[in-house]
Amino acid sequence: MKVSIQELQLLNIVSEITPFSYISKDQKYVFLEEDQDAITFINAAIKENWFSDYKEIKSCTKEFFTNSSSFIRNLNSFDAAQFQPEIKTDLVTTHKF
Repeated sequence: MKVSIQELQLLNIVSEITPFSYISKDQKYVFLEEDQDAITFINAAIKENWFSDYKEIKSCTKEFFTNSSSFIRNLNSFDAAQFQPEIKTDLVTTHKF
């Protein structure tokens, strides 16, 4: 399942995506691993009412099967840390009371 990084961020599930998924060369899309990561995405999307149920998701996706090698396997594994919001540590100050 191909989804955008932005969709993962909107659903707040970036940290739940495993390295078994792959990142596109332009780093805008993730090809989700089917057994865990795609299910994580689907469940989060349903919870946020992006889809009403699994049937609706199935109706707007296209399955593609191949017995040959896929270009996806040549992409880099997904690294969630790369897409987490930065924590600004310079905002922390110490005060004497």
